[in-house]
Amino acid sequence: MLSLKNIFMVMDYVPNDLNQLMKNPPKEKSQESLLTMIYSALCSIKFVHSTGVMHRDLKPANLLVSQDY
Repeated sequence: MLSLKNIFMVMDYVPNDLNQLMKNPPKEKSQESLLTMIYSALCSIKFVHSTGVMHRDLKPANLLVSQDY
């Protein structure tokens, strides 16, 4: 029987996070697009919670955002 004690996630490097975007939003993006991104993040968190998956250290600085949001 296979026993998993640790799960590691490996992702591409993303230099932007939600905290940076909230402090210094790009001028070419509207406030509505930032609010849409925050709403999407909250929906994602709700889904993760509904599956019973635990997370830790959830904060805007840990929510990565790609350049082309």
